[in-house]
Amino acid sequence: MPNKDPLAVRASRRIFDEVYARLRTAITTGHFEPGERFVERRLTARLQVSRTPLREALKRLEQEGLVVCYPHRGCFVRVPSYEEARQAYEARRGAEGMSGALAAIRATDSELAAISRLIREGRLGLEAGDREGMLLRNNEFHTLQARAARNVFLEQQLQTLRGYSDLLRGRSWAQSDRAFQAQREHEEIVDALNRRDAASARELNEQHVEAAWKFAEAHLKEREGATEYDAAAASTR
Repeated sequence: MPNKDPLAVRASRRIFDEVYARLRTAITTGHFEPGERFVERRLTARLQVSRTPLREALKRLEQEGLVVCYPHRGCFVRVPSYEEARQAYEARRGAEGMSGALAAIRATDSELAAISRLIREGRLGLEAGDREGMLLRNNEFHTLQARAARNVFLEQQLQTLRGYSDLLRGRSWAQSDRAFQAQREHEEIVDALNRRDAASARELNEQHVEAAWKFAEAHLKEREGATEYDAAAASTR
């Protein structure tokens, strides 16, 4: 009987890449919560791999800022502070805006068709109740837009910045009205891309990230507690 565990690795792909991809997806979709410890014995059993590819994958995730590792303590999902989160969204706002503007100019017709198709699938999935699928499609949308911008440095920066966003957002994002709001924002961005309107694509992307930050900020406030949060937020003003 085939193993249905979503973390189980198929032998048809390179082990390290598979382990890395599955752990990253599990983190970004909220299956591992911020601060949660990775227990090697359990993960190797679920992934059906040895410790070596697991440790290599965790090392790469640490380099991306999604994981923190301590000697003799193990590796944990990173818990972003308020200041880290604020800076990440601040940087992402400008980077996504640039990504959208460049994609509106440089994307091929086939790339725009693929982005449009993804957004249509997102609408159907969301209306059908596939909230977790929306998390994955949300990331794929931004990945496709960044790729269409034809700037590898911008694309790499956005991947790192979105990692911080994913840590803050978690599964609560998919279960809230924010998922529907984000879908509408994506549809507006795609319309601007298809019209080759770089200025609108930039503005809509920046507004989209700003709305995402407002949601993440409220989630962070709830997690950290009002007193600690207010002190951290006041220090940035």
